Amino acid sequence: MPAAEGQLQVELAQLNYMLPRLTGKGAAMSRLGGKSGGGGAGGVGGGAGHIGVRGPGEKKLETDRRRIRDRVRKIQADIEAVRKQRALRREARNAVPLGTIALVGYTNAGKSTLFNALSKAEVLVSSRMFATLDPTVRAIRLPSSRRALLSDTVGFIRDLPKPLMTAFRATLEEVQESALILHVSDVSNPHHEQLDAEVKKILAELGVSDRPVIRVLNKVDRLSPEEKLAISQSCNGNHDSPVALVSGLTGEGLDALIRQIDASLPVDPTVTLSLRLPLAEGKTLALLHALGKVLHSEVDDLYMQLDAEVPASIVQKLRLNNFVARGTSRRS
Repeated sequence: MPAAEGQLQVELAQLNYMLPRLTGKGAAMSRLGGKSGGGGAGGVGGGAGHIGVRGPGEKKLETDRRRIRDRVRKIQADIEAVRKQRALRREARNAVPLGTIALVGYTNAGKSTLFNALSKAEVLVSSRMFATLDPTVRAIRLPSSRRALLSDTVGFIRDLPKPLMTAFRATLEEVQESALILHVSDVSNPHHEQLDAEVKKILAELGVSDRPVIRVLNKVDRLSPEEKLAISQSCNGNHDSPVALVSGLTGEGLDALIRQIDASLPVDPTVTLSLRLPLAEGKTLALLHALGKVLHSEVDDLYMQLDAEVPASIVQKLRLNNFVARGTSRRS
């Protein structure tokens, strides 16, 4: 199984940077050929080389370059394989429509901690730059009983070198596919407004400025009560997007954030159905439990009778109207 694409892209950028700069120094990496004979009696060159013979250093350089080129080709093949796998996974996800929520923000804004708190996942939390190179996606259930996909992304930085921009291809694709963006800021950082401006610039370059955005002011646990009150008051009516004050570490404000997410995602009304499905429809039954909310179920001979709340898009995708019992169908 190839490594994640972000790691491969970073290694590829390093090798492409190193290759033209690979040079030999000193006797061990000498690039000089041998000299003509004449060192000993009778003109026999004692230990000397011959004109046109390459020195050991040049052979070492060629070996190193060949190894790097071989590794570059291998990485490029692995990247292509990862992209194909990711395309297949995305196609499978799109087969059952769920809204995707992308967390974006400047590096060290606390996105992974917030992601873990919202999704109950165990994503690596680190202050190291680029600790999260490839997106991690988890399903979450919203107060309306809808399910959505939450995606953790790489932390942005200023003036990222162009070769490294491709390292974030996977992350950027998730942002471009998202229905809602959570712009996470470290509100305890006195320069967070300038850093937020850098993130907005990158989002504009990605062509996602028109997406619904919730500004998530994270790490409020580091603020004094006076600072928290001042920021809360300044947020009232001063932003085009909804604002949430949270702490991914302590859980403060997360319930309110989840309600905001539910309200901000594109509307997918919930339908309440009474269904009678053959037990042979195992895949449909499993998806119904995973993507809807089953209120009651019982087995009747070779059928499963159940009442469920299901998003309208899932009703259409799974063709649940074919299994409606007694004509029951109402919107919640």
